[in-house]
Amino acid sequence: MRYFKVQIGFDEGNYISINEHELPLAIKAMGTGEVAVFDEGMVAGNNIISVTPDYNRAMGYNKGYKLTGEDYRHIGKATMHEHLDLLADIKAIGSDPNLLE
Repeated sequence: MRYFKVQIGFDEGNYISINEHELPLAIKAMGTGEVAVFDEGMVAGNNIISVTPDYNRAMGYNKGYKLTGEDYRHIGKATMHEHLDLLADIKAIGSDPNLLE
């Protein structure tokens, strides 16, 4: 399972962690400003600052843990590319979840 951070504030821990199935909803809400309802909470799309991979959750690290270079080597380039490719694919197709299937 791939996870992503929906950044909703400027502090480092001000985000909601979502899974890959909720990603299209986050991207759509960010573009339209609509309210998005996730498993961990809900947020107005106009409050979303960014959507980035959540490697902490993907690897089972604590939410506040700061990843080091060794952690990124442990995560691996393949995992990082999977996250970034999925993010790019959803942005490219206009965040229509039906096109992912």
